[in-house]
Amino acid sequence: AAVVVGGLVSVAVWPAVARPALDQTAVTLLFALVVWKAAQGIPGPIGRWLTWGPVQYLGRISYGFYLSHNFASFVLGLAHVDLAPYPRVVQLALLLLTTLVPAVVSWHLMERPLNDLKRHFPYAPRRQTRAVPAAAVADPAGMLG
Repeated sequence: AAVVVGGLVSVAVWPAVARPALDQTAVTLLFALVVWKAAQGIPGPIGRWLTWGPVQYLGRISYGFYLSHNFASFVLGLAHVDLAPYPRVVQLALLLLTTLVPAVVSWHLMERPLNDLKRHFPYAPRRQTRAVPAAAVADPAGMLG
């Protein structure tokens, strides 16, 4: 309750600062809910769509997509492609294509070969360590006592 009241007070006192922070918090909580529900399994048409091969492939190459998405408009600018005269749908398609190509190349030439090396490093659980007494942590050199 105190967090909610604090959030409302901060919006009233500092709306220019607090409002974007609260908006981002709300979006973060929404996506956390989506991830939580997805971990439980999503039934119906959306679940079937998410298990469709092309969508799973996009998930597989998503890290490369993430890395290259900020450079898409820069690359198009270097190629002297002006997006302004095109409809939004065409702009989006060009930006997606400019992002997708390096993501695919990254996956096939770097990420997958590096992931394949994991087989040479088998997972071994960490060994249990014995507990260290609190006094040894607080005063490891024995100088306080």
